[in-house]
Amino acid sequence: MHILVLSSRLTENRRAALRALTRELGEPRFVASGGPPPDVSECDAIVVDGPQPAQPLQFLGALRAAVERGAALVAIGGAPVERDGFWADLLGAVAGPEPPRGEYYARVTEAHSHISARVTREFAVVDGFVPLIPISDGKVIVDVSVALRDLAAVVETARGAGRVVACGLGNTDAALRNPELAQLLARALRPDLHCCGRNIGVGIVGYGPLGGSWSPWSIPTSSVGRPRRRISRAYGRTRR
Repeated sequence: MHILVLSSRLTENRRAALRALTRELGEPRFVASGGPPPDVSECDAIVVDGPQPAQPLQFLGALRAAVERGAALVAIGGAPVERDGFWADLLGAVAGPEPPRGEYYARVTEAHSHISARVTREFAVVDGFVPLIPISDGKVIVDVSVALRDLAAVVETARGAGRVVACGLGNTDAALRNPELAQLLARALRPDLHCCGRNIGVGIVGYGPLGGSWSPWSIPTSSVGRPRRRISRAYGRTRR
């Protein structure tokens, strides 16, 4: 699995935390901000860690195309404040005012998502929390209560055949190692975990003995009597 990490805060500790996050998926390829734009055409998953500097339009277009072809993109603390721009449009969320750093209780919402399906419904994490404000058709799959207000912490948005997940938690190295948060983010990086709504074409076949006591052929009405008797004789079945 090809995993690309674009990080604006790539210290050795951060690199180790991100590598631990993806250890069951594959070896990540790290690209620090400010370097030459990497090739994203063969990426299965992309991690955007922290706010990103200005990038060439060609690279941004290739990034969006990779997601729409089926790649999973996870942005950790990368949501911008401005609603206009590439990242706000791609992530489907912008950053709200940040509360003080501390311990927060994250809660998995009732929104259906394969990402959060196996995650503990509520967990504590010590972090610098960046609340998210959804601006498109994204769904909030994790929220945090701050001063009696439920603020979005993780927003999932479908983009073509791929998926974008914006996360306002995991901004410190210790928070990124939180077991529940790490499990959720690792699941978000799996392109095989698709959003719901796919039509898988399940067929249902009803079966019963001809002439059975509960079948239509056993209903003693004159409207179906003669057709019922003809079918019973043809197939060697008798009325009950």
